[in-house]
Amino acid sequence: MLLSIIVPVYNVQEFLDDCVKSILNQRMTDFELILVDDGSPDECPRKCDEWARKDLKVKVIHKKNGGLSDARNYGIANAKGDYIWLVDSDDLITEKALQKIKEYIQRFPEADVLSVPVLLWQDGKYSLHGSKVGLRSGIAQLSNSDYVSKGYTLTPSARYVVKSFMYKKHNLQFIKGVLHEDIPFAHMLMGLAKNIAVLPEPTYIYRIREGSITTTPCIKSCYSLVESYKHIVEFKKVNITPEEEPWFLNLMYDYFYEIFLRIYPFLGKKEYDEFMAKYGDYVKREFNKIKIGIHGKRKILLYIFNISPKLFSYLIYKKRGSH
Repeated sequence: MLLSIIVPVYNVQEFLDDCVKSILNQRMTDFELILVDDGSPDECPRKCDEWARKDLKVKVIHKKNGGLSDARNYGIANAKGDYIWLVDSDDLITEKALQKIKEYIQRFPEADVLSVPVLLWQDGKYSLHGSKVGLRSGIAQLSNSDYVSKGYTLTPSARYVVKSFMYKKHNLQFIKGVLHEDIPFAHMLMGLAKNIAVLPEPTYIYRIREGSITTTPCIKSCYSLVESYKHIVEFKKVNITPEEEPWFLNLMYDYFYEIFLRIYPFLGKKEYDEFMAKYGDYVKREFNKIKIGIHGKRKILLYIFNISPKLFSYLIYKKRGSH
């Protein structure tokens, strides 16, 4: 079997059918669809079983609620395909997505990862998620360090179709119990993948919903990103060579960026003061450790951070809001 598509399911009864239909309506049929019911309290468990009765390609796993990372890990452990694609249950894939993916897999069989451009869908409008470098460069395959240095967007995890052996050989898993789990997953994947093929056309549609963790201010995000950073520090010690360290340190900048982007709504409030009291010294120390891997504007921003973390937060928040 060529492909395992894993869809974690939790409390998405109004979106699940559209997601499943977008997958099962594909002309390419050499795949299995694994629906991981993560103890969903709504109608999703019933809907999953209905889809399994309708189509033999659908496999259902019912499990106790353990969170998104745990559900993904369950699906990965049960996947039979040569490649694995993680699709969120409130999202969609494009009409010819699987055929395009199959063609690129056949064209670049040595690639560990296929990276697919992602469309954002909000209020009925579509836009390309992140950098457009993949669409204009014409580069079809490159190393992990080149992928990072050329500015390809790293998240979400749905961007990647990954060879199954990458998960098994390296025991690659999502970190359980953290928010924004796609960030450390993408960093671990980049550290392990040696060859990455880039699909030039979008195949994934990411639905932006108000009230999700990505759109709602949440101080827990900042604490969680610190924990993810600690995990990546340990990952780097084991998996990243001295020659690879500079470009990987540049990846680790993402944690400090994301922490202080998300903490901006709490500037001047007790949540900010409590976070800085607990982690301020640690974050400053660790941020300065990665300076040998960052250049240009990022190095200037580090200098600003050392003067005033609040100013750093303000600048990156305002810049993000201008895009």
